[in-house]
Amino acid sequence: PADAAADMLLGHAFLIGQLDERLQTYLQVGGYPAAVRDHLTLPDGMVSESTSRQLWDMVAGDVSRFRGDPLKALRLIERVSVDLGSTVSYNRLAAHLGYAVDTVEDYVRRMGEAFQLLTLHFFDLSKGMVAPKKNIKLYPVDPLLMQLPRAMLRSTRLPETPALVEATLALALFRAAELDLMEAFHVPRTLFYWRSERSSAEREVDFLLDPTGARLAFESKYEQSVQGFDAATLRRVFGGGTLFTRHDLHVPSGAGNDTVARIPAALALWLLPPGQAIVGKGPLMAYVGTRVVVTWAITTRQPN
Repeated sequence: PADAAADMLLGHAFLIGQLDERLQTYLQVGGYPAAVRDHLTLPDGMVSESTSRQLWDMVAGDVSRFRGDPLKALRLIERVSVDLGSTVSYNRLAAHLGYAVDTVEDYVRRMGEAFQLLTLHFFDLSKGMVAPKKNIKLYPVDPLLMQLPRAMLRSTRLPETPALVEATLALALFRAAELDLMEAFHVPRTLFYWRSERSSAEREVDFLLDPTGARLAFESKYEQSVQGFDAATLRRVFGGGTLFTRHDLHVPSGAGNDTVARIPAALALWLLPPGQAIVGKGPLMAYVGTRVVVTWAITTRQPN
């Protein structure tokens, strides 16, 4: 299976540029039907102000249903935009927003229940369990959500492209791996993040999948070039893993230190199967057995 995966990746390398262009469009437009319609029908291909207003009305309606304040939700979305890709504590969010910690926790939970924000928790490898009191990572369900503060509050803050790509990868991995998407959206049961707790080593892995089983580690590095040290944590802590890159494609041999795959994010997103719980199935375990973690999902989908 690993050879078949390598053949599929290398055989579709010619699509990387085209797929990356599509990814850039998605980061601007998102996937809401009305936004996609705007992109396809309006001369500038951008999302109209009326569509942004419709999206906000939907979010505000979700907030109002739990008797929340839509403005507080909007300011939380703005803060998520600023911190996107970084870990954050509820205390820090509360300090920035000027709300009580309990209020912030409640809004994060409620917006997760409304399928607007995905929360990733820290997984403690030494204890073999999730640590809900540690910092969290918050990701929007759609990149267009990150543009709402600019449209509604006239905010100038927008996430950088690498952070938006990381968020898109988080949602794709979540959809591909979780058994029950509805139940797990606020508290994922298979997808986490990991970070070294040593004060002298700020090492982090963006995504840790099935930490008590296959233990697959992924890092988003959507940059012009990837350095050797970018793979060091994956190699030292997990024995290997996958770097999601912008252009770099490398299928590791599994020999020596060559245990970290480099796969363009756009190609990985195209190959990840939506809505399938794949953790523990045959193709995945074949890669884990050799400590070569390629896009473990790709053999479950054949390109058209």
